[in-house]
Parts: sequence; C-alpha cells; structure tokens
Amino acid sequence: MELGKNNYKYYQQPREKKKISKELLIFSGFLLVIIVIIFTTFYDGMPITGKAISSVNLNNSVQFSSELTRPDLNLKGEYSEINISFSSKTTIYLGEKSFAFDDSKENSMILSDFSGKIKIEGGGVILDGRVSGANLNGLPIKEKNDKRIKVSSDSKISYSSIDFKENLFLKKLDYIASGVLYVGEENQDSINLDKDPLAISDYLGKLKIIGETLFLEGFAENIDIEGNIKKISISK
Repeated sequence: MELGKNNYKYYQQPREKKKISKELLIFSGFLLVIIVIIFTTFYDGMPITGKAISSVNLNNSVQFSSELTRPDLNLKGEYSEINISFSSKTTIYLGEKSFAFDDSKENSMILSDFSGKIKIEGGGVILDGRVSGANLNGLPIKEKNDKRIKVSSDSKISYSSIDFKENLFLKKLDYIASGVLYVGEENQDSINLDKDPLAISDYLGKLKIIGETLFLEGFAENIDIEGNIKKISISK
C-alpha cells in the first residue's frame, strides 16, 4: 500500500476491540427488529441508482480508478448507451419482436437511451425498461415515429462484458471487495483490497464490467476501506 503522494486526505485508524455489554446487545437487537419492520412495511427494495445527472461536487471529490470484484448491482435510471457482449441461450424481446440466441457464439447488443431497471448478479443481467433504439449483432432496430421500445428477456443474459458509455451516478456502493484502487489524477497512490469492506459515496464516472471484474474511473466524495488492521478514509 502506497499513500500520501497527492493532496487527498487519508485517515488511518487502528481497529480496536470493544467490549459490548449485555444490555447494549439486547437494546440493539430490539432496535434492529423495529427498523426491519419499518423498512419492510414502507420500502420495496433499495437499489443502487445510476443517473446521468450528477449531484457530485468535482472540486471536492476524490479522483480514482479501480479494478475490483463485481458486486451484485440493482441499477435504476437513464443511460444514453449500454453495450453488452453475451453468450447465452436466451430470447430478447424488443417491442413486439423477439430474437432468439444460443450460446454457440459471442453476441453483441447496443441499447440507446435506455430508461428502466438493470439487475446484475451471478454473471447474468436482467433488463426491464425502454429504449429509443437497439442494435443486435449489427442489425439496427427502431420503431416508426421514434416510439420508445420495451426491452426484456425470457431469462437472465449471461454476459461477458457490460459497458456504460456515459458517466453515471451511484449514490452508494457498499460491499466486501478484493482488487486494487488507484487514487489521484495519475494513479499516484494504490491500495490493495483482500475481501475488505469498501464504501464509495456519491460516485460519478465510468462503469464497465468484464467477467467478474468491476472497472470504475471517475470521482467520489468519499471512500472508506475497513481492513483487518486499519480503517482508511479518503476525501479531498
């Protein structure tokens, strides 16, 4: 791990073992039950959202890139272009048209002006939304009068890569990650992760997935890493 070659603030705190009283455990358990009841009553899932419009202050953000293990993602938003390469036995529906694919070769799908939900998990992607147009293996698809087209599939699409061509916004990315983070405009600092809790707040930038690797390149207002020995917090 190499730190301190740029103007970002790094806070490193040793992890401390704390004694927890029996009364605190009982109260925490009771509070957790109340929170779960409220959450399940009023919310139907809390997806990681992606939007083209940013609320990130770039002048007060950390510039970084990463190569990390891919988390499960539930995205909801609008994206100008999404490129998906896949080898999957599936049927993709675009409006009233259906296109059957097998897993004997690599296929490509380009979605233009997608709005809706994208679920990425276990090496597969599920689409539920609408597009202004699409391209399947070089075949352009567009409705008359620029009518938007509903896109879906009959099963999870086994992808080899997913590339969002426009910068997107993630409010929070929080999961157990392995890989490497490069911090600074010229990747001056590098931080290796090995199944460490990672939290990235208010991210704006590129997102690309190749296999099980998540590639990020952009800005975040804060990055927290809780390792086995130290906790690291990075901000501008």
